[in-house]
Amino acid sequence: MQSAHHWQVLAADVANRVNNELIVNDYLKAAVFVRESCGDEDTPCKPNATSSFEEAFRDLLITNLVNLGVPVLIRGGDDAITVNYKVQLVHHRATRLSTMKPGLITAHATFITVFRNIPHELKTIASAATLDLANQNLVSSGHNEVIISTSIVKNGKYFYRGSDLYYINDNDSFHYQTTSPRALSLPFDTPDS
Repeated sequence: MQSAHHWQVLAADVANRVNNELIVNDYLKAAVFVRESCGDEDTPCKPNATSSFEEAFRDLLITNLVNLGVPVLIRGGDDAITVNYKVQLVHHRATRLSTMKPGLITAHATFITVFRNIPHELKTIASAATLDLANQNLVSSGHNEVIISTSIVKNGKYFYRGSDLYYINDNDSFHYQTTSPRALSLPFDTPDS
């Protein structure tokens, strides 16, 4: 999740899943109300308690639902179908490394072994390609992830629930917090003097 465009891609995907669930559950013409939640589905967020991502995601989700032809209510009611979403920022203290997918090293070793009788120069190139692939994949995963959970509720009952998990850039984590960026103090940050 590195740009607002990625937020739009996620919102479009969630809107498609919501639309499909409405169709499958025979709520094709039913109106929905989109609401962020801060806790469980019965705990709506208080005013000014949402992050910039949550506000943008709500707008993007509503836009995508309307574009799919789903009637969206401005205010919820007791008999409305509610589409809830919740955003949770997860911070990891440890430095985590992302490595190659299982089997890639074996595949490259097989490639090199099959061509064991090729000239030394080609072996060098194949070895260099393997090292390039390893170098490309051995990167820090950062310290922050975000979980976006979406549910559809009707009469106090879930009929859809989905959760999406994404890595986010450490420097962009403030988009997912309700506090200002300066209030965030991660263990690897140095305080301003």
